[in-house]
Amino acid sequence: MLAAASWTCASLCFEECVEAASSANVVEQRRVVSDAVRLYLRLLRRCLVRDIFPDQRYQGSDLSRTYAYAPDLRENGLDWPTEAVTMVGMKRLTNLQECCLAAVQDSVPGDFVETGSWRGGCGILMRAVLEACADQARKVWLFDSFQGLPKPDAESYPADKEDTFWTFSSYLGVSVEQVKANFEKYELLDDRVRFVEGWFRDTIPVNNTGPISVLRLDGDMYESTWLVLTHLYPKVSQGGFVIVDDYGAVPGCKTAVDEFRHQHGIDSPMTPVDWTGVFWRKAEAADSAGQSDFCDVMQLQQKLHAAEVQYAAAVNELRSTLADRDQMRSALAERNELRAQLERSRQERAASEERLQSEQALRESMENSKSWRLTEPLRRLVSKARGAK
Repeated sequence: MLAAASWTCASLCFEECVEAASSANVVEQRRVVSDAVRLYLRLLRRCLVRDIFPDQRYQGSDLSRTYAYAPDLRENGLDWPTEAVTMVGMKRLTNLQECCLAAVQDSVPGDFVETGSWRGGCGILMRAVLEACADQARKVWLFDSFQGLPKPDAESYPADKEDTFWTFSSYLGVSVEQVKANFEKYELLDDRVRFVEGWFRDTIPVNNTGPISVLRLDGDMYESTWLVLTHLYPKVSQGGFVIVDDYGAVPGCKTAVDEFRHQHGIDSPMTPVDWTGVFWRKAEAADSAGQSDFCDVMQLQQKLHAAEVQYAAAVNELRSTLADRDQMRSALAERNELRAQLERSRQERAASEERLQSEQALRESMENSKSWRLTEPLRRLVSKARGAK
């Protein structure tokens, strides 16, 4: 009975956590923002993820072939797009928007900073929020190598020892010129967008940013995450937001975040956004009892959902492949039948030509024979007689 009661209690608590997280995975939209602003930002987000004009995708990090657009994968940031300017998915993009709006409307001091920009999609959204809110004071900072990720420094950061992201630089490395061109397409490139080019180990420790109201980390690795938190977190204003893109996806990133928060006594509740993204709001003090367990439970639930989405996509891909294979088999059978018919026709033609040649040879043999020549006058008289009749 006690075990049953404990299980019932745990189930109820978990359901309450799930319900709470479902409303907390993005910042509340209770703030006064015009419908026009929200419509503009929604259309922008859909363009950034290529929801309106779908592109193709890669299956994870396999760049050998492309697949058809899958809405569920793109919604949750579970694919590598061929053309979209962000791979974070709609859920994380929406959370970033709400954090930026909250920072502006709550007058949290500081700029928007992103560490790891890829094609610039999240930075474009940050700049768009400032434009939509007529905020002329803040800037958007983009820190990136613009050539992919570095090789792991396993001696200094053992957690990165097995990291292989540096091998995908042909895809993950996007030049600063291309990122600026993407900003220009949305008419959001100006001197308030600052590009800091170089490896984080070289640029982050000597950064010259001022106060920060929204800090978004997307450096994947332990080293990148640790450097950004160490040097930029102190600049995050009270009430500012810290968003970590790879917390659930990259173990090294999660370890860096957990260790940093523990070492610095950060009690601000951390909330999952989707299967990998998390965020928290910097505060002087907060009751953190149970928050770590809560985040871990919700992160597991989000990962389970992501796995279900990936499984569904894989099943659909398998069905499509099987259907294509059946079509190929049918086409192959038709081709083989056509080949057989062609071969039969060729054989019949060859036989006809052989008979014709045989008859022609027989005729020539007869015409060249002595008896044929002797009877020629008689054949002429017969032909004349038949003509006279």
